[in-house]
Amino acid sequence: MNIATESYNNIRKAQNALCDEYGIDDGFDLSDYDPVYNSLEVIKTENKVIVGFLTYDQDPSHYFDDDEGAGEFKEFRNAEDRDSEVLNLSKTKKLFYLVSRHKHGNVHYSVSGTNSYGNDKFDVAHGCGLYIPDPYIQSEYRKMKKTDGEGSAYEHFIKHANSTLDSYSDWCNGEVYTYNVIVFDTKGNQRDIQQCSNFIGNEYAEKEKNSVMKGIVISEEINELMKNVVINQLDLKNIDLPFKLPKKGLKEVHLAHVYDTYVVGAKYEGEDNTFVYKWSDGDKKPIKAQFGEWQKRYGVSSEQFMKVRMESDVKEVLRKNLKDNTDLNKQLSI
Repeated sequence: MNIATESYNNIRKAQNALCDEYGIDDGFDLSDYDPVYNSLEVIKTENKVIVGFLTYDQDPSHYFDDDEGAGEFKEFRNAEDRDSEVLNLSKTKKLFYLVSRHKHGNVHYSVSGTNSYGNDKFDVAHGCGLYIPDPYIQSEYRKMKKTDGEGSAYEHFIKHANSTLDSYSDWCNGEVYTYNVIVFDTKGNQRDIQQCSNFIGNEYAEKEKNSVMKGIVISEEINELMKNVVINQLDLKNIDLPFKLPKKGLKEVHLAHVYDTYVVGAKYEGEDNTFVYKWSDGDKKPIKAQFGEWQKRYGVSSEQFMKVRMESDVKEVLRKNLKDNTDLNKQLSI
């Protein structure tokens, strides 16, 4: 499979370069987007041009209000209100941390006393907030407090608190992203688009963007490879498999052998008595899938189940092989 990758820091340059390369005057329209600098990457296959980039999320979810696992954060304008809240929390025996805010252009929050900031005297509001971890951490804190003592438990979860506050700081600074993956044909026509928002910090958004782009390439290659996969119906008198297939009532056997894996469809006497087995080198026994009542309720026949399940299992084998393919991974090194 011939694959080429490119990176661009300007969306107009990318659009013009692609039009020139494919000999068209107009196409690969990206004019509606304003990508984050240096996030635009292109993968070119024989049939597709896959363009991926990040944009800033213009309407992100509120960090603490919309994420139950984030916990709770309270910021105060004066020490009186803060001290009153500290007193109330102390009575509940909950785990909580005093939080400081560093503001010099961007803002950064951390558990008080755990970070050293420059211009501490002027740029840091010490103890301006309180962070209360979510119920799961509270439960783990109570368990550890019983076994290791309150001080050790308090110290143990500071890393978790600071990690959450790091993410909240990114959210406050507008570091929330949407990944965009747009698929064009070689004539510059848009064929598909995948987007997902609310990624805090560009590291996670970049990782997901690249994963989606590579996934599209791999799916295209799988579809090509599937054209060469043959599923044969075996002679019941001459079945040669590396695992024992139940013979009683056996009516049909279908086989696809891909790399080191056997995918076998077996139909037995009796209504809808159909199975698909998957066995790979080193397995003690095959993985077995059975046609079930829920499939019948959705109008799927046992024949359809066998066909679709066998194809799905073969694609899974091909996908694993492609993901392990060193040469392909080098070509997809974006």
